[in-house]
Amino acid sequence: MDLNKFTVKTQEALFQAQNIALEKSQQQVDVAHVMLALIDQSDGIAKPLLQKLKVSEQLLRSRINQLLELMPRTSSSSVATARVGLTML
Repeated sequence: MDLNKFTVKTQEALFQAQNIALEKSQQQVDVAHVMLALIDQSDGIAKPLLQKLKVSEQLLRSRINQLLELMPRTSSSSVATARVGLTML
């Protein structure tokens, strides 16, 4: 996958999703990580879209975090330097 073919905002979201996975000691970036990264973007399209669809950002964020808590974690201290894999969406 060539990240250079994505828009800058998409690249930022993918890198943020990777950071979220690393913070949670998870070795794989999944849709939930990407979604959380998208709704965290202050000038992205996700927030206005959620507002237009009348979706509660707070509730969605809570549900995504619940899902992330169910995902496998690594107990290794080397996770911060490990390579995180991206699930093909």
